[in-house]
Amino acid sequence: MEYFVGVWDTAQGRLCIIYPLAWRGGRIGYIVSTARDLADTLKPTVTAVLRSSLERVGGDKFPVVAVDADYPEDTYETDTAHLYELLGHKVPWWPMEMRRPEYMMRWRPDGPSAAYAAIPTTDLDPLCRVVDAESPGSPVPCVLHPLIWRLQKNANDGARWELDEAREEYSEERVIIPVTLDRHQSDEPKDPTTAVAREAWSRILARTDADALACCRAAQHWNSGADFPLGYAITLPSNHGFAVTEWLERLTPSAPTAAALLLVDDVETEVIFRDPLTDTPVIQEPGRDIHTYAPRRLETTGVLAELILDSTVWIRTDDGILHIAPQPGGGQVVTWGYSGGGPGCLMVLIQRMLLNAASDMEVRNDADYDWRSAPSGLQKLVSTSWPNGTVFTRAELEEACARDDPPGVLRYRPRRPRA
Repeated sequence: MEYFVGVWDTAQGRLCIIYPLAWRGGRIGYIVSTARDLADTLKPTVTAVLRSSLERVGGDKFPVVAVDADYPEDTYETDTAHLYELLGHKVPWWPMEMRRPEYMMRWRPDGPSAAYAAIPTTDLDPLCRVVDAESPGSPVPCVLHPLIWRLQKNANDGARWELDEAREEYSEERVIIPVTLDRHQSDEPKDPTTAVAREAWSRILARTDADALACCRAAQHWNSGADFPLGYAITLPSNHGFAVTEWLERLTPSAPTAAALLLVDDVETEVIFRDPLTDTPVIQEPGRDIHTYAPRRLETTGVLAELILDSTVWIRTDDGILHIAPQPGGGQVVTWGYSGGGPGCLMVLIQRMLLNAASDMEVRNDADYDWRSAPSGLQKLVSTSWPNGTVFTRAELEEACARDDPPGVLRYRPRRPRA
């Protein structure tokens, strides 16, 4: 449901007031079509829209968009003073976070205010169903209980602010606020450890049901899925090179897990794959880009053998396995070809991978990202616009890191995938 409609039969005819139930930017563009729909059932003389917030335009007047039954193609602006004259009592207005149709239906002009919790922007019902279905000892409730609590508190805080503002500004106006906020909320649940959180989200992300996907989207809405074990979403172009081709050849078909469905808004199951070495989902739409996740760190006991620049940065370890390079997160990506943040991340990646191929790029040390402290040869390497297919051996990377002066020419050799 996108809106709630209040209906009043007045001496001048039937008045319908529309209360949108979802935030919408800009002007009320759907009022005319809504008025036509109402005309077939409720047959109003006037249909009006009370916006999501009250913005005074002078005195006791607040803007209202309306349409008359005689001219259903046209909208015009009126105000709450005119609605007051038609109704014979104050115009009821609910803050957006408090627009629960079941309570709005019960309101009467001479009745008491209703007290209830605010409505979170995110539907909490799927999260509660997942919690209720878990067996004792499951780590899943440990991450969902705090998330549910915070989403509800965020909605309560927003509604509290709007109610306080409205009552302070408009208590004597011709608008009535027929609701109060139920301020009771339990104590904030304790956050689980990082290991427990990662395990819980691993289970949720591996599920294929709509409720699991809703849990993941709620976490993304709240903190960008900071506790997900997936890493960071990346897109590889369809005109990829040899490294991407080699990696694609090892993928296997996969079910539409929540982890996969987070990558795109809508996808058919036949284009979903997984990397069997990392259990990472991949979506490849025919003739279009490839969507997957870059890891936070490599799960390997090997050492860096090659660095490959091919649509993104790749690491081949000495056991021959090709890996998407870890990404630093925080909105930053590892790239090359200019003197900026992305190549700065590549400098850090190279130095850490040479020391330990299992280094975690998510661990941030700001001193590592200072260009002035990096070897000049490495600065030249990452800031050069190497073509896709460029491969640097471990020895070449170590040489670049060891030089105080940039070498005249850094060598590269385009490689073909191994047989």
